[in-house]
Order: sequence, then structure tokens, then C-alpha cells
Amino acid sequence: MAMCYECVNTFIDKPVNQLVVMLSIVIALLLLGLFLILRKQLRNAEKLGLLYSFVFFMVFPFAYYLYARTCQKILLSCQMAQSLVSSGVVAIVVTILLSFVVVPFIYMLSSRSKSITQENVLFRKMERHARKMGIKTPSVYLLDKAEPYAFSISHIHPSIFLTMGIVELLKPKELDAVLLHELAHIQQKSSPLKFTNTLFRLFTPISNFNILYSELNEEEKDADAVAVRMQNTERHLLSAKQKVSEYQKQAAI
Repeated sequence: MAMCYECVNTFIDKPVNQLVVMLSIVIALLLLGLFLILRKQLRNAEKLGLLYSFVFFMVFPFAYYLYARTCQKILLSCQMAQSLVSSGVVAIVVTILLSFVVVPFIYMLSSRSKSITQENVLFRKMERHARKMGIKTPSVYLLDKAEPYAFSISHIHPSIFLTMGIVELLKPKELDAVLLHELAHIQQKSSPLKFTNTLFRLFTPISNFNILYSELNEEEKDADAVAVRMQNTERHLLSAKQKVSEYQKQAAI
């Protein structure tokens, strides 16, 4: 550990390294400020661009430090331009991996899951719903969790994740409403906003700061509207939400 502190101190002692780190953090904060000021006027793609740029400039100092240390060990010295460009490439790769690979699958990897095959009744129901909505049938995974909830991802490979808890808790029509809700998220390709919010919270000290609350709330309403329209009633969706809410209240006692 002492060696690690010594490495960091040696790195920070150099004025040029201090400048790079501080400049990167300042740019990140400026991007965040720009987002907060203009968020109501920005399209979702522009919001995502600003937030991913924020993550990039938060990752960059770490990439710069690691590259500088590695370069010094291998080549003894590194040119400044080479370090900046190489660190930028590393930071971009890390940001992309976090945004589109690590975060979407972090929950799946941390929970035992199994894929639902085409012979499964639940899969066949979802396949019919997807066909009516004009989208490709996503993969469906069951998570070995007692807590009832569901979520979906729409990029890389569209997938819906259901816990064993929600499958056992809800009646067939209620579970259909949940599936339709998640299919609507996939149809609208809304999951990037959810995972961007998760990614943002990983790189900010305020872990409960839900920066995309209003956008996510609108997407939830839109997904609910699709489920209600497909079932011609909101009764099953409301019943499903009530059962999940009651479970959460009991679990919190």
C-alpha cells in the first residue's frame, strides 16, 4: 500500500500532471453544469452525449495515471502528446465498455439466471406481444431472486429480465402487463437512459442523485400507456404495481 501511495504522490508532484488532472475534472464539471442548465431544451441523444462526455473526463485522469506509470516502467520516459492521446483512447474504450457492456450486464452477472426457451409458455406469450408491437422477440431471463421486479435492455441484444419473485407473485394477466411494459421500453429503446443514469451515479459522490429523474419518469409513463393500450385496460398493470409495492413495504418492516 505504501508503494501505491508513493506512486501517486510522485505522479501528482509533477505540475504538468496536476494540470492534466485538474483540467479534466474542471471540463467534467462544466459539462455537468451545461447539462443541468440546458437539460429541458436538449433531446435525449444530446443529454446522453453530455453525460457520456462527463464520464469520459472523469475516467481520463485514472487512464492517464495508469498509462504514465506503465510507460515509465517500460520505456522509462514518455512524450506528453503520446501520453495524452493514448490515455484518451483508453478512457474512450473504458467509457464505451461501461456504458454498453458492463453496466447493462452487471446485474445479470451478479445473479444466477437462466434463459427461457421457446417452449416455455411465458416466452410464447411474449413472442406474440412482440409480434403485435412489430419488434424482434427479445431474450427472456429468469433471475434467482425472491424480490419481485423486472427490467430490460434494448441495446446490444434486447433482453427482458424477470425475477422468480415477480413470476410467482403475479397472476398471468398481471405478468402480461409487466412484459408489455418492458417490451415498450425495448420498442422505444429507452434503456440507454436508465443505464446512463446508473453509470452517472457510479462516477459521482452523490449516489442517490437521480439526474435523469424527469426523463425516466416520462419513459415509465409511456411504457405504462403501451401496456394499457395493448390490454385495453389498466386494471392488470395497476394490480401488478400494487402487489409489488405491498411486497416492498412488507420487506422493509
